[in-house]
Amino acid sequence: MAELEAQLNNLSITNDEPSLLDASDAQEIMQCASKAKDEVLVIVLVGLCGAGKSATANRLSGNVEKRRAQRSAGPVTKSCGVACGDALVVLDTPGFGDAGLGTNATAAAIRKATQEAEEAVTTTGKEARFSVLYVASCASRLNTADLEAMVAVGFALGRAWRNSACLVWTHADLLEEASLQEFLEGLDGDARVAADSLRGGHCLLDNVSTGGAASALVEDVLDRCRRFSRLGRPQPSGKHARRIRQDAMRRREARRRADAGEGPPGLCCVS
Repeated sequence: MAELEAQLNNLSITNDEPSLLDASDAQEIMQCASKAKDEVLVIVLVGLCGAGKSATANRLSGNVEKRRAQRSAGPVTKSCGVACGDALVVLDTPGFGDAGLGTNATAAAIRKATQEAEEAVTTTGKEARFSVLYVASCASRLNTADLEAMVAVGFALGRAWRNSACLVWTHADLLEEASLQEFLEGLDGDARVAADSLRGGHCLLDNVSTGGAASALVEDVLDRCRRFSRLGRPQPSGKHARRIRQDAMRRREARRRADAGEGPPGLCCVS
């Protein structure tokens, strides 16, 4: 864990990075915001690959086929995308654990995408309220990879992200007759501490079934997200924010020197 924190200390995210939401996503957010009365709820989905984030985005937004949700041996969501509902934007992000993307790149993508989503909302004159859903699956337990992912989310969205976050367990249909409380009895140690640190608590979501029971779970998740949301996007502060700003300055200076045909600082050319 300490090694992961050391790597994430060097997380670099700048306003000059390429856009992570394509033009159609930004347009969809603006259309959603323009119909909202005052505020738009932006739910940021984070978690490991295969936890069910894309299916969760579809279910929460009511747009069943918006995000590609399928079982796969490899990660399906390679970039950030959105699914919109009534005054609601669900931001689907790449999963942690993708060997082809890496933890740093995933954390950077989450931070950049939340920034772009907020900008798209505020362009319409409305305000964005943010909530974070850490997505886990009832088909598995929280493990070391989840604990590391939660640390990485803290570097992407600031250490206070847990104050506006819930832990949603997908594939609730697998519990059959068991209750959420019974399911959580097997969660202990560091995993239990990490899971319980999310202020919005635990909730279930059935991404397969239809009917009143599945709809009630959706409403519970949305209600928790609204109650524990915060005005404005979550973002790093203190030393983490300073590192990001310093890195942005170094990148801008490097680009300026490259455009001017100058060598790296401290080097001179000998003819």
